[in-house]
Amino acid sequence: MKNQFKTLTVTGVVLALLLAYAAVVGFSDNTAGAAVDTSKSSLSVNGQGKVNVKPDMAYITVGVTSQAKTARDAQIDNNKKMSRVIAALKGIAIKEDDIRTVNYDLSPRYEYSGLKTGEQKQQLVGYTATNRVQVLVRDINAVGKALDVVVTAGANLSGGINFTLSEARMDKAYADALMSALKNAKGKADVLAKGIGVTLDKPKEINEGGGVSIPPVYREFSYAKMADEAASQVPVAAGQLEVSASVGLRYEY
Repeated sequence: MKNQFKTLTVTGVVLALLLAYAAVVGFSDNTAGAAVDTSKSSLSVNGQGKVNVKPDMAYITVGVTSQAKTARDAQIDNNKKMSRVIAALKGIAIKEDDIRTVNYDLSPRYEYSGLKTGEQKQQLVGYTATNRVQVLVRDINAVGKALDVVVTAGANLSGGINFTLSEARMDKAYADALMSALKNAKGKADVLAKGIGVTLDKPKEINEGGGVSIPPVYREFSYAKMADEAASQVPVAAGQLEVSASVGLRYEY
């Protein structure tokens, strides 16, 4: 009975060892099958794409300044002027949500005396209030009209125009730039492959790099100068915006 028990025990141990060995061998085979094939070489290229597109919207900066002996009077006058400017903008279908304050300042004004004698003195003579708002003009053809109405309403601070794209036009322009970047990258890969005498299949990886890039187009102007001249004669040249994109490709051969 004891010998029979020993035989069964040894047999069980051997069987366990065989099963463990089989598991290790199977794991090794699976690992080898899943490993990356290092026998292949890779080729990576980057492509750039650019498109020029006319802007369809613009941001204009509108400002008013007021001077008075007291801070309160300067503020009151400035508020009246800006209210007229905003009302004029709303009169040409500019929405209130498209008008936002970007700068407001109330500062004392001084006069100085005694500069020649070295005994410099300053005397408070009044206050200056300034208020600037940024206006989104969603119709590029209405920019000139917007400038006309704000000057007529009393805008008297120098400002500027920043041309931009609506979301729909931006998406279309960026898609075109991406396609151009893809063609540029593929062209580079074809040249390199031909140079080293290999044939490329479809890329293993495609990466979008950098995102959209639009250099700002800014125009400055003087409301005071526009008020002296005929505002409707002031030219507004939007020009074009450059939208760029980049694409990376990786091939194996």
